[in-house]
Amino acid sequence: MTDIIRILYLIIYLYSANPASQDPVMAQNVFAEYQLSGLEAAVDKLKEYTPEIQTTVEAVPETPAAIKLDPAKLDYKKELITLGFYRKDSKDDKLNLRNAVLRFQSSCNMTVNGEWDKKCLTALAGILTTQDMPGKDLITSLPSEGMWIAINKTKRILTIYEGMNILKKYPVAVGKTSTLTPDGKFTIVSKVIDPDWGGGGYADPVKGGLPDNPLGHRWMGLSYKSGDDLGIHGNNSPYSIGKSISHGCIRMINSDVEELFEIIPKSSKVWVGTDTVLKSWGVEQLGL
Repeated sequence: MTDIIRILYLIIYLYSANPASQDPVMAQNVFAEYQLSGLEAAVDKLKEYTPEIQTTVEAVPETPAAIKLDPAKLDYKKELITLGFYRKDSKDDKLNLRNAVLRFQSSCNMTVNGEWDKKCLTALAGILTTQDMPGKDLITSLPSEGMWIAINKTKRILTIYEGMNILKKYPVAVGKTSTLTPDGKFTIVSKVIDPDWGGGGYADPVKGGLPDNPLGHRWMGLSYKSGDDLGIHGNNSPYSIGKSISHGCIRMINSDVEELFEIIPKSSKVWVGTDTVLKSWGVEQLGL
C-alpha cells in the first residue's frame, strides 16, 4: 500500500508541476507498469515521459505530506465537467463550480463543504489514474431490497441505493445546532411538485412555484410527526448546500432534488443519522 501511495503521489506531482505531463495515457501506462513490474519500473516509465526528471525510488516520497500540491495547476473545473459533476444550473458560474465540487466530494464520501483543497486534488488524481472512486460503502444491514436512501449528517451526503448497490450520491444541507435534523428510520410519505411553504411558525407563508420559496420545486415528506415536519426538498439559498444550516430538513441543490424526485418511489425507506449512528445500523461510508 505504501508503494501505491508513493507512485500515485509522484504522478500527482507531475500533473501539478509539469504541464507537459498532463496526459491521462501517461498516468494509465505508469500505473499499469507499477502493477506489472513494481515501483522501480513505474519510476523508469515516468522518466520515459519526462526525461529531465532525476527521480529515483528512494526519492519518491514516503507519505502524501512530502509533496506540495498546487491545485491551481490542475484544471479541476475541466476535469469535473468531464466527469459529469458540473452543470450550468445558474448564471452564477462561481455557484455552478461550487456545486460541482460539492457533488464530487459527496461521490468520494468526503465531508462536503464546496471548497476545493488538496484532499480533493488527491481524490481527483486517483480517479484519473485508476478510474475508481476513492470512497467505499459497507452495507451489512438493509432496510429494503429495492431503492432506499441513507442521509449521513456528519458528511452531509444523501446516498440512494438499490439493495447494496450505490445508485448515486448527492450533497445536502442539514439542520443547524439549534434545530438538528433528527436521527431515525423513516419512510417517504409524500411527494409534491411546487410545494407551498407554511412559514414554519417564524415567517409568512410562500406559495409553491415562487422563486423565494425555501422548499424549491420539490418536497419529499418523511414519516416524522405529522409527515409535514421533516422532508427532503430544494432551496432558495443555493450557497447553503454543504452546511449545517437548515431548520431540520434536508436541503438539496434544486436540479439534484428534481432528479432524485424522479428516481425514488414513494414509500421508500430513508435512514437518517450521523456517521456513528449509520454504522451502528449497518451502513458504513468510508472516504478520504
